[in-house]
Amino acid sequence: MKPAPFDYYAPDTIEEAVGLLAKLENEDLDAKILAGGQSLMPMLSLRVARPDALVDLRKISALDYIREEGIGAMTSKSSAEDSDVIRTRQPLFHQATRLVGHRQIRNRSTVGGSFAHAEPTAEYGAAAMVLGMEMKVVGPDGERTIPAKDFYVTFLTTAIDTTEILTEVRVPALKAGTGWSFQEMARREGDHAVAGAAVTLRLDGGVCKDVSIAVFGVNANPTRLADAE
Repeated sequence: MKPAPFDYYAPDTIEEAVGLLAKLENEDLDAKILAGGQSLMPMLSLRVARPDALVDLRKISALDYIREEGIGAMTSKSSAEDSDVIRTRQPLFHQATRLVGHRQIRNRSTVGGSFAHAEPTAEYGAAAMVLGMEMKVVGPDGERTIPAKDFYVTFLTTAIDTTEILTEVRVPALKAGTGWSFQEMARREGDHAVAGAAVTLRLDGGVCKDVSIAVFGVNANPTRLADAE
C-alpha cells in the first residue's frame, strides 16, 4: 500500500519546528514528527498512521551530538553505537543500542525517534527506567525535563505534548562498582525483541545494593519490577 496523502515540512531549526507544530495544532491538523522514519514510514505505508502533516527533523543539525551530559535526539543509533563516550560511560545503554535491529537500520534510525515512538518492544525504555534517564523537550512554552518514570504513558504514547519536540536524552553515568546486564529474546538477530530485561546493581560486602530491574515487551510500557528489586 501507499501512504495516505499528507503535507511535508522540513524545518531548519528547533524554533521553526516548534512554531510549525503550534501552527498545525491551531489549524486542528494532526502532525507527526519524522525523526528517522524506521518505524513511522512502515506505519504510513500500511495506513496504520494517517497524519495530515509530517514534520521532518533531519535538517536540524543542532540535534545531532553526543556529549557526556546528553545525546541529541537526532543522533543516529550507529553513531551512539560507535561512541567511545557512551561505551565507557554508560555500557548498558551502549549494549541496548547494539541490539536495535541491524546496522543498516541503526544508520537511519535516531536515538530520540526511538524514545518518542515508545514501542513496547523497544530496548531503550527498559534502559531508561533502570538508569534513571531524563528526556528534555522543547515547546511553545519553553523547555522542560521529563524523568523516565513519567515519560511513558501507554502503547506508542509518551508525555511529550503534540506541540513539543524531544531534543535530548540524558544518560547518567554508572556509579563505580555497579554491575549491569541487558538481555533480550528475539526470533532472529535484528528482529523486534519478544521480551527483554535490564538490570543494574551494586555489591556491598557481598550484599546487593541499589538494585534496579526493568522489563520490556511484556506490557504497554517498560516496567520496573519493584518486588523483585
